[in-house]
Amino acid sequence: MANTQNDKRRQAQGAKKPGTQRTARSGNVRKSTGAAGGRLTRAQRMELMRRRRRYVLFLLAVLAATVIGIIALVISAVLNKDTTREIQESETVSQDVQNYKPMIEKYAADYEVSGYVDLLMAIMQVESGGQGRDVMQSSESLGLAVNSLDPEPSIEQGCKVFSQLLSYSRQLGCDINSVIQAYNFGITYLTYVSEHGKVHTSQLAEDFARDMSGGETVTYRNDLSVERNGGWRYNYGNMFYVELVRQYWSGNVEAESAGENADSGETSDKAGETPDSSSEAPASDSSRG
Repeated sequence: MANTQNDKRRQAQGAKKPGTQRTARSGNVRKSTGAAGGRLTRAQRMELMRRRRRYVLFLLAVLAATVIGIIALVISAVLNKDTTREIQESETVSQDVQNYKPMIEKYAADYEVSGYVDLLMAIMQVESGGQGRDVMQSSESLGLAVNSLDPEPSIEQGCKVFSQLLSYSRQLGCDINSVIQAYNFGITYLTYVSEHGKVHTSQLAEDFARDMSGGETVTYRNDLSVERNGGWRYNYGNMFYVELVRQYWSGNVEAESAGENADSGETSDKAGETPDSSSEAPASDSSRG
């Protein structure tokens, strides 16, 4: 009887084993299938890498564009600030000079330099401050002694000389600063600049004055000279002349281009004359300021 019960238990246990094995095998199959399903193919991995690379490149491009934009804004702000400062720091010509404006406009029109009235007023400010007889210090350009002319003929001669210098500078391809400095140094300075790059620089003015003075220096103290060299200049004209004039003239494009017709070859008989360099001396020392 006991043996019979043991046999039945063994048979029952034997009958459960196949089921258990099938279940285990089924589990293994499920596990194996799951592992295979989670694996990416090589093509899929390559595609994923390409997508990531494109995304990274896109982010870098956005970052670079942002940085460039910020740099451009900063540069623009600095340039605008400098321009505004230059205009704001331009000093105003004196009332004595302002009183001569109608007369300057008259002769500037006669010599076709109406677009440079403000510059001519700045030159007068540096030359005389609108005081005295020879307000444009133009007597010497006629071979006369200093202060020989009265205000009106001085202004007429000053406008004439400026017009001639401007016309000659266009023939040579020199800039407006060269014209300003030549009003003080004489027409030979334009030739000098045309042979040394066609653009006025403070170094060119200094070199020219050194050559013309034979290296002789004189004490000359103002804010410009003290800052640059301690307070001296060469004893020929004033090598700081452009800086002095530009204290009273902002030099905007409209003023420089207004009334210019030399490029088309249209100049009046008055404006078209070229000064005689053999008789022209510097307008003055222009040590004012």
